[in-house]
Amino acid sequence: MNDILSMMVIALFIEAITQVFKPIWDKSAKPLTVPEWLSMLIGIFIAVAARINMLDGLVPTDNIVLVYMFYVFTGVALGRGPSFVHDLWSKLRAQGV
Repeated sequence: MNDILSMMVIALFIEAITQVFKPIWDKSAKPLTVPEWLSMLIGIFIAVAARINMLDGLVPTDNIVLVYMFYVFTGVALGRGPSFVHDLWSKLRAQGV
């Protein structure tokens, strides 16, 4: 059961990060505002400086490049603010977890 929960969390995390970058390739998507970009940059800075990795323990790796990618992804998620955590929690509850 723990593996299934881990896979769901990772899938939801990937979906959330993808939605952030969607305006890059989908011109019909709402573009990010300056405050949103600034918020993500601050989140990335904090995640890298504090070594915060939301995928730690779910995706084990010793590859330093992947570790820093996970820091950046975590920073982007942090930059989204509490809505990311709320969305993640809502989706997990909808799945009955």
